[in-house]
Amino acid sequence: MGAALAPNRAVHADACAALRLQCLEANAMSQVSLAPDQWRAELDSFSRQHEGWIVSVTIRGADGRVDIYARDVRLEGVTQAAPNRNDIVVQVGGRDGQMSHEVHDVTAVTIDVMDDRRRRALVLDSSDGATTTVAFRSPARPDEVDGLPTERR
Repeated sequence: MGAALAPNRAVHADACAALRLQCLEANAMSQVSLAPDQWRAELDSFSRQHEGWIVSVTIRGADGRVDIYARDVRLEGVTQAAPNRNDIVVQVGGRDGQMSHEVHDVTAVTIDVMDDRRRRALVLDSSDGATTTVAFRSPARPDEVDGLPTERR
């Protein structure tokens, strides 16, 4: 009986692998890098387009350890902390209040974009080897979203 099950498991494993590959291909992404001299303007535009969208913020340290800073909260905005500085502030919040996370000495700002132009995440790399990711719960193109409800305090 064990020998009869082995081929079925192999077929099942092959089917699962093919399905995972299809999912990966369907969700293939590219990264759009933002030039440092454009960070302020691009982040302001990004914040206006995505304000109120549900995000999670994770931080992967240089050692590979991942910390979840915030999960399923509204994006308030992302901006440079001050002109001519490479520090970026991510603000999120909701009914329970607002949180800010400052990323110091950012070396790269990229936007993960899926092949169909849906934005998946904003990624901030810093000189200490850490990476902060602001990931959307439901990736979408900004032009597909109309009239998101806003939460008033």
